[in-house]
Order: sequence, then C-alpha cells, then structure tokens
Amino acid sequence: MKDRFGYLSKTMAFVLMGLHLAVLQVSIYFAAQCFITATFMVYFVVLSGWMAGSIFCLKYAFPEKLSTALFVSIGAYYLLIFMVRNCYPGLVLYAPVLGMIFIVSFPAGAFFRVWARKCRVYSLFCHENNGFVAGYVLSMAAFVRWGVNFIYIAPLVTCVFALLSQHIVVSMRGNAKVVLKSLHRSVDRRLFASDRAVLYLSGFNLISLQYIIVREFSSIISASELTILIVASTYLAGLSVGYGLSRYLPARVVRFLSPVMFFLHIVIFMSVKFIAGYYIRMGYNIETLVGLLVVASFCASAFYSIFLPRLIDLAGASSMRSYYSWNLLGALSGGAFIFFAVARAPGLLWPVYFVLFFILTMIIIRRSVYAGVFAVAAVSAVCFVTLNQGDILRLTAEDYYQTRGYSYPELLFSKNSFYHSIDILDSHSGSERDAPGRRTAFINGVRYFDYGIDENNLFSGETSLSEFTYFLAELPTKCLYEKLGRKLRILVLGGGSMYSAARIDKYSAETILVEIDPIVVESAKKYWSGINKWDHLANLRIVIDDAKHYLRTTKKKFDLIIMDISAPYYLGTRLLHNRSFFSFVKRGLAEGGIFSESTQGRPKSSRKNSMSMRIMKGIEETFDFYNVIDCRESPRGRRGFLYASKEQVLSSERIVKVMERDGMYDGVGVNTSNDHNIDLSGTTAYSLTNMRGLFKGNRVRMNRRMRFKKRQDDQEELLEEGREELEDMDFRSIMYLKGLWEKKQNRLILFSVCVAMLGAYCLSLRRKYNGYLRK
Repeated sequence: MKDRFGYLSKTMAFVLMGLHLAVLQVSIYFAAQCFITATFMVYFVVLSGWMAGSIFCLKYAFPEKLSTALFVSIGAYYLLIFMVRNCYPGLVLYAPVLGMIFIVSFPAGAFFRVWARKCRVYSLFCHENNGFVAGYVLSMAAFVRWGVNFIYIAPLVTCVFALLSQHIVVSMRGNAKVVLKSLHRSVDRRLFASDRAVLYLSGFNLISLQYIIVREFSSIISASELTILIVASTYLAGLSVGYGLSRYLPARVVRFLSPVMFFLHIVIFMSVKFIAGYYIRMGYNIETLVGLLVVASFCASAFYSIFLPRLIDLAGASSMRSYYSWNLLGALSGGAFIFFAVARAPGLLWPVYFVLFFILTMIIIRRSVYAGVFAVAAVSAVCFVTLNQGDILRLTAEDYYQTRGYSYPELLFSKNSFYHSIDILDSHSGSERDAPGRRTAFINGVRYFDYGIDENNLFSGETSLSEFTYFLAELPTKCLYEKLGRKLRILVLGGGSMYSAARIDKYSAETILVEIDPIVVESAKKYWSGINKWDHLANLRIVIDDAKHYLRTTKKKFDLIIMDISAPYYLGTRLLHNRSFFSFVKRGLAEGGIFSESTQGRPKSSRKNSMSMRIMKGIEETFDFYNVIDCRESPRGRRGFLYASKEQVLSSERIVKVMERDGMYDGVGVNTSNDHNIDLSGTTAYSLTNMRGLFKGNRVRMNRRMRFKKRQDDQEELLEEGREELEDMDFRSIMYLKGLWEKKQNRLILFSVCVAMLGAYCLSLRRKYNGYLRK
C-alpha cells in the first residue's frame, strides 16, 4: 500500500510539473502576443530562450535544487510580465525578454536532472509530458475564457502545486534510494552508431515537422487556433506514447519502423491536400479531416520520441544531462532552420527534412541486411521529391481546390509564411484553361476575395470587394477630404488586395499601409495589380510590421485610420478588434481625424453578443462619437461600418450627400451614436480579458466553408454524388505521375534503381554470410 502511494505521489508530481511548464510556456507566448507584437520573431525568441535555458540548467546544474529553480523562475516570469506591459515595445526589448525567458525555463532543465537517478526514465518523460499536454489544452481554453487574467494568475497557482507535490515526494522515506536501472539488459548498449546524432536529428525533425503539419492543415481546415490546439495536443500525446513504448520495442522493431516511417512521411505529407480534397468531395464530415490530422501528427511525434528515454536508459542515468541537451539543441536548431527557410528559402524545407530523416534512418539500421536497399530507394525518393516538389505541390493543390468546386483551377501563387498560407488561383469554364473565369485569393484556405477575369486575363465586373472597399475606405476619405479641404494623411492597417489604397490615393497626401506578412504584399502586387494599380500610387508607402506594434511605436498622427483586417474569427485578428487596440488607434488620430472599421455583419439589438455588436460596443467604450453605416438590404448586402472619432467630425447629412452623388445610397441607413437606434446594453466588447467564443467561431467558420452540415443531412446520397463527381474530375497530379511513368527515360531510371537495390541486398547477404563463415 505504501509503495503504491509512493508511486502515485511521484506520478502526480511529474504530471503537475509538466502542467506548470506548459502553463508557463503558453503564458509567455500570449503575453508577448498581447503586449509586444504578433510577429513570428516573438515565437522564435520564446523558443530560443526556453531551449537555451533548459540546456544551461541541465549541463551546469544551476540552480542545483529544483525548488530554487522554481522560485527563481516564477520571479523572472512576473518581471517579464511587468517589462512587456510597461516598457517601450521596440527591438531593444527583445534582448531582456530573451534573458527573462532563459531564466524562466530553468525548472524544465532542473526537473529532469534532479529526477534522473530516482525513477525510470520512460516514466519520468511520459508522465511529465502527459502533464504538459493537459496544461497546454487547459491553457488555451482558459486564455479564451479569461484572457490576460489567466497569464497573471495561472503560473503562480501551478507553481505552488508543483512545489507542494515535489516536497511531498521528496519527504517520503526511501525515495532517494530508488536508482535507475537498465530495462534492456539483453540489448547491446551501443544500439546506434552515434547516440548523440540520433537525439540531435530527432529533435531537429520534431520541430520542423510540427511547423509543416500546422501549416498544411491550417489551409485545409481553415481554423487557426482550433487546428493548432488539435495538432499540438495530438503531437504531444504522441510523444507520451513514444516514451511509453520505448521500453518495450526490441531493437529489430525500431530498425524496421525507421524506413517504414520514412516512406510513409513522403507519401502522406506530399499528398495531404489531395487526400483531404478527396474526403471533402466524398461528403465526409469534419471528424474525418480531424482524424487525418490526428494520425499525421500522432505518428510523426510518436516515432521520434522513442529514442530519448531508450538511449538514456541504456547509457545510464548519468547520461541524462548530455543526451537531453543534445535533443534540445536539435530542437533549437530546427527552429532556427524554419526561421531561415520560411523567410529566405522555402524550397529547402522538405529536402532538408527528408535528407536528415534519411541520415537518422541510416544510423539506426546500419547493421541491417536491407540497409543498402533502403539507401538506394531513399536517395532515389529524396531526389525525385526534390526535383519535382514544385510540380507535385502545385498539382495536388489544384486537385484539392477542384474538389472544393473550383472548375479547372490553375494555381498562380502559393506560399507559406510565418503567419499565413496564401494561394491565388484562376478557375475557368473550359478544360483548356483559356476561357473566362474568376481569380480567387485564399488565406489559410478561406476564400478572401475574388474577381472575374475575361478572355484577355483582365479584371471585369464588380464584386463584394468593390462595395466593401467603397464603404470602408473611399466614402470616409471623400467625406473627410471635402470637410477639411486638403489631402489627408492616411494609415491603412492590413494589406489584402491593396484595393483600399488604390481607392483613396487621389485624396491622400501620404498613405502608409501596414501589413504584418510580406507575402500578402507580394501576392497583391503580382496578381492584383489590375485593380490596385500599386505601381501608379505615388503617395503609398508600405511598412512590414504588426499593426499593434506600429501604432504603439509611431509618433505620427493621421487624419484617417482604416482597419482593412479580416474579421475576428482568429486570435490574431481578435487582438486587433478590441478595446485595447482601439485605444492605440485613438491615440494615433490627429485632431479632427476618424477611424473607419467594419462590423462585418449588420449590428442588431436583438443579437446582443454577435460579432458586429461586440465590435460596435468596443468602439462605443473607446470613442466619444461614431457614425453607423447600415447596409441593411439589397443591393448593398448586409454589412455595417463605423466611422469613429474623438468628437463629432462627420454629420449624417454629409455622408448621405456623398453616397447619393456616387449612386451608393440605395439600401443604406446612416445613424450616429447620439441617435441610440441600436441598444448596446448587455453586449460585451472584445477585450484582452475576454476571448470567449473563439473556438466556437473557428468551428462554425470551418463548417460553413466546407458545408459539412449540409452534407450530413443526407450522407448516403451525397456520397454517391461525390463518387460520380470524382469520376468526372481531371486530377492533374495523377495525370502528372502517369506522364512521368510513360516516359522511357524515367522507366529506365526506375529499372536501374531496382537493379541497384537488388545488388545492394545481395552484397549485404554476402557480407553477412562471410561473417558467419569466419565465426
């Protein structure tokens, strides 16, 4: 009974420590997002500081005691919170922030170093990681519920529980006498050619693959926070499974799994969009796609996590400090590589990942009979993927969009950044892809806007984008221009198609467009120049920065600030549609200036906590006066726009006069905050202390975009319909592979590879046979 209580106490102590570390890490990330900037630099600073601090504490045993590390860590954390809330958010802040994160991560290193000689390694890693999974999921949910109040309180609470659990376990009699023993006495201690290389490469690829999976599935499922939560939780759960299985898997099973996982990764991750598109067209529900995501992330992490506890177990407890440091160093290098690859050379991401996976597998199976066969096959596969990755990724993406209902798609632009996955494609009415159609932009798989194109590839007609940019940008600019009698200093927050900047150019003395993602600007310049005319905008200056960071740091004042940022469906955009951000906007307005914001849908008193009402409530609590543009009926659609200011700048009469002159007054109502036509009592504004409904909004948007609810109403009929549609589709990726097979030189290459594989296998058998004879 006493032994069982001791085991449960230790297990609980490990779980609580993992939970505390997860809460710390998530809290640091959200604090940086809310108070510094949403740029990817923050993620890299958090990752670098955390890994470096953990390695330092492991290697140099400072602080020596786990309790000391916890006290120092929690003190550094709250100093960090004070810094990011109250200090100037410039680049000079990154160095002290990095230093604080370095200190905050000390318990992550001290915990494993202290417990390495007191328990089984697989148990230590498995239970701590289980706590980390629980802490990550709870942290995400709690932040959505309580906002920044969570990051103020939760780390201290979990730190107290972690300290208490450690004290209880350490005080138990005989605990210190439990020493780690080998679980694999029948296995050669030198399992691999280089233990440190295996740990370094597995850590590197774990971080790389996590980024790849998040990016791929964010564009498929189109729900950023929900996707990240699912990926991270299943990815971390996979680590626990790998840690748990490490003690049971014989060496021959590990050597067999390695090449299988190598080729499985090539097949799954190079064709994941095609697989997802197939399921969408067949009418399967959202759980099917989530299942695909779970399998992909789970299998990847479970394989890589086998090695760390197994090798430490074989080498002895004294190897913990060195071996775990090499694994963390690999993860840190993987993060640095992602930062470089995404920013400078995205074409290197897949080749480097598979080359390192190949090296890892060769280290593992060096003594196997089939090592030579695998080497030939793997090198051939990596070369094929590297040489053809552009065509493969483009064609699988086109097939994916074809299954979503875009006829004869032609992918013009496709790039992943630190923030978005952006695709631009032309869909046509004929298989020759020269007939008129539409050009569509997708951000993270969501249709952002589109425009018709004619036979000459020129934009034609009007779309909802035309109307949206008129009310958001052109109308307030004209009204203010006529009132002030001079050209305006204008700030546009968000790039998109850059159409807003084009519509206000002739009324602007200077237009500054702030966009966080450079590939948004790149795609707009290259493929939307027909409508934005960016090369003719003499007064436009583009700044690549986070809108929040720019407004906090700039000393300029603007006559007009335009919020051309997508709706607050996701955390990144919700942080820009709340009271805290509106206060920065108000501070950036010149005297007599106005702020133009879309409420997305129509604000209605009957829907107290709709998105439109919550945005409007935030404007009311921040600004003294605002105009409401209510596009209540056809032909104007169902949208709302707000023109907010410190005092009354625009009258309803002036706004109506301009709309009548432009022929845009039909179906539109104009009110002011003084009219009290919309009852905002009972409505809660978006704020840093309230992110409620974020996950629900993710799921609703996901289902609406993929029309899953409609499919579920009559599943069998839709499945049959989906099969018939699939038979009629022109899957270009399959045709491409078929075309490669039909070329004689490619058949000759494949035949040569098969001969080489057979020769390598025969050579391996001969060497093994000669070894038996010598014995």
